[in-house]
Amino acid sequence: MSNDIIFPDGLIESTEYDLQVFDECFNSAVPSTLLWKNLDDTAKFVQWDSDWIEHLQHRQKLLLLDGRAEHYPWNIYKSKGLDWKLGFAPSQGNLGSCCLFGHTNSLITSNLTNSVRTGKPAPEINSSITYAVARGNGTARWGSGLNLIPMSKWSAEIGNYLVSDVGAYDTSGSALKKDSPNAKANALKYQSIVIYVPGKSNTPSFEDVFLACSAGYGINMGTGNYPTSGAVGKFGLCEPTGWKNGGHSMSFVAVAEEGSEQFIYLCNSHAWKYAGDKYFPGKQPGLWINRSNFTRIANGAYRYGNWYVNIGEMV
Repeated sequence: MSNDIIFPDGLIESTEYDLQVFDECFNSAVPSTLLWKNLDDTAKFVQWDSDWIEHLQHRQKLLLLDGRAEHYPWNIYKSKGLDWKLGFAPSQGNLGSCCLFGHTNSLITSNLTNSVRTGKPAPEINSSITYAVARGNGTARWGSGLNLIPMSKWSAEIGNYLVSDVGAYDTSGSALKKDSPNAKANALKYQSIVIYVPGKSNTPSFEDVFLACSAGYGINMGTGNYPTSGAVGKFGLCEPTGWKNGGHSMSFVAVAEEGSEQFIYLCNSHAWKYAGDKYFPGKQPGLWINRSNFTRIANGAYRYGNWYVNIGEMV
């Protein structure tokens, strides 16, 4: 997909129904000590509690010990010699399906890190069917526009489909024509485990997002203001230079610390348009966000639905 595509915004603000769905999902969340113990096909929502924070802190230390950059998802993808049909961090193309890719890239991140920790292969996912079902509240409806809340709900309920079953993403939604009982059963093996990121006044904190990403987990996020261009700054990282107002979903997938500053990597689905830097040579699909730019992105962002840590089950 070329870089001259006009990418339509596709993240929509929460309706009253979306907020009711969020309350149902949030209130069904179990303590994080049960995170790995529920092996059936029920939807899995987990609390952001003290045990979860302790888990994140422990994983953070493990990844630092091994080498933080080695666990960046694009480096795991390379080190494992993966050759997925659309590669790492594909483009949404000329469809407002950003919520699908904020979900997919956050899920890929968690899956890749867990594949290193567990030795199990990371699945190649195409969540187009899940996205369509979320748009139609249980009935597949392909097209542009979705809120984060139904995406989290349905990925936890029906799971994430495999490319080997339904093919790779395309803007026509051809995956929906390949749905089958076998594909449905396999998707349930790869349900998303959802942990909603806490927030005050519809705004998440830099500290919570940094901690989750420092543990190797991806976050599906949304905002009404996002970076469209970047350049390498004084720390050798690509940072934002241009911005756009519009509802857009992306994913936070990695962290870096340069001197006294902390950064979070924001992975987009608008093709590999950002300038390369010391951690990602050549053109790249995202860029690094410092605290100031995070505030710009996060302020009131939950009006598009709560951000969520996205962890895939590993078969």
